[in-house]
Amino acid sequence: MHNNYYFLRQLVPQLEAQLKGSVLAECFSQNKDELILSFRKPDASEFFIKAYLKSHFSCLSFPTDFKRAKKNSASIFDPIIGQQVSHLHLFKNERSFTIHFKSTFSILFKLHGNRSNIILLEQSSPVDLFKNSLRKDLTIDIKILERPLDISFENLLANDWNIRKVWPTLDKSSGDLLLNSLPGQPADQQENIFNTYKNKVESPGKYFVLKTEKGFELSLLNPGGVDFEEYPDPIEAINTFFHQQVSFQTIAGLREKAIANLNAQLVKAGNYVIKSKQKLEQLLTGASNKQIADVLMANIYAIEKGSKEAKLHNFYTDQPILIKLNPLLSVQKNAERYYRKAKNEAKEIAILEGNIKSKEQLIEKLRMDLESLEWLEDIKELKKWLATEVSTKIDAPLPYKEFVIDGYRILVGKNAKQNDELTLKIAKKEDLWLHAKDVSGSHVVVRQIPGTPYPKYIIEKAARLAAYYSKRKTDSLCPVMYTPKKYVRKVKGAPAGAVLVEKEKVLLVEPSPNP
Repeated sequence: MHNNYYFLRQLVPQLEAQLKGSVLAECFSQNKDELILSFRKPDASEFFIKAYLKSHFSCLSFPTDFKRAKKNSASIFDPIIGQQVSHLHLFKNERSFTIHFKSTFSILFKLHGNRSNIILLEQSSPVDLFKNSLRKDLTIDIKILERPLDISFENLLANDWNIRKVWPTLDKSSGDLLLNSLPGQPADQQENIFNTYKNKVESPGKYFVLKTEKGFELSLLNPGGVDFEEYPDPIEAINTFFHQQVSFQTIAGLREKAIANLNAQLVKAGNYVIKSKQKLEQLLTGASNKQIADVLMANIYAIEKGSKEAKLHNFYTDQPILIKLNPLLSVQKNAERYYRKAKNEAKEIAILEGNIKSKEQLIEKLRMDLESLEWLEDIKELKKWLATEVSTKIDAPLPYKEFVIDGYRILVGKNAKQNDELTLKIAKKEDLWLHAKDVSGSHVVVRQIPGTPYPKYIIEKAARLAAYYSKRKTDSLCPVMYTPKKYVRKVKGAPAGAVLVEKEKVLLVEPSPNP
């Protein structure tokens, strides 16, 4: 109930004691939806009001010091700068009050939850707003803000115990607390409970900051049975409440973002493991490339020239097998292609097993990180944890698409800036670099397998990708240049993605996204 009328009943007199006779020295904003008012008192000391008017949380606080930023700071309500405060006024049964100056100007503090605003008045009429998005505030008639209410036990009975109708200025939790204390009591005792409760709310004497599951609350009533701090002064109480609630919301926001990032990584890693295990199962249980090559060689004269596929008997499994063929190659050449693939099959299996293991270890770490987040409540500790445990690159996608063909990793840049990152920072000097000739397009890098020359068919598949991810993707044929990455360099001052290529060779291929 930090913006509740009954708390303002206690706060406004305290503010008037601080502000009466002081001069408004500065009124400015340097953060969105935050207004700072600096008053210079007759003894030359300063008093600050900070209006924090976010859509999710609005609250006043009163810092003992505040330094205005040299940049990105905007002055607000210039007509009242230098004017002296005459008095403050709290509107009856309303969450609003005014600071009046010794002139025709005043400031209205309208503390209405997510529609809170600070309004400059001249001769009691709105002339300027702090939050200009709330345009209806320019039509406020402060004469009707005063609300006389009959808050009595008799009126509560007459309205069939409808506490919200009889006592709308009471916050819901306090109203529920009152209603829960009345049932089962004699009528005269109920009236005594009601009047005692009303007196406590109107003249609390103490203020309580409560710790709840949703953050913190400011209360005028001793809650009993919950974690709370007690304060004798309303300014001290609301300052404590404000700092604790903002800290809680900041931590909750950081934690929510971190959890979302960790869950996204978990999903990504989990999907990778599923697909990799499926691929591994296929390699381990399906017909191996060597078996296919052997079957082709055993049927070298039984296959018609130019066939795209052949259904043959697999003598290893004693089952029929359908083998895909390149119709432009002889049966023997097709068999040689499968033999070459067989050489890399063991490497591909090893790579898949290693990748699966590392991803499963990552999944375990991510789950532990999620558990750790639940225990961090201090904002400094949480920020420190986020800086060390959660990668700053979580939200940044990889600068390339990745394809794996027979153990060879083929990386395709996504845009000009990421082409530079792929070529200049990620690719190693012995990796193979490809690019569609004479047109803009993605840089393509084939990762080297140490001690193994690049097979011609791998170069062709990478070239087809380079052709597809270029301006010539719709052409029937596209020339693609390729060279070791060590012969690709950046010229000083060249735009993103532009490089100088030396010792290149050219291959003519059909563009394809599926090499």
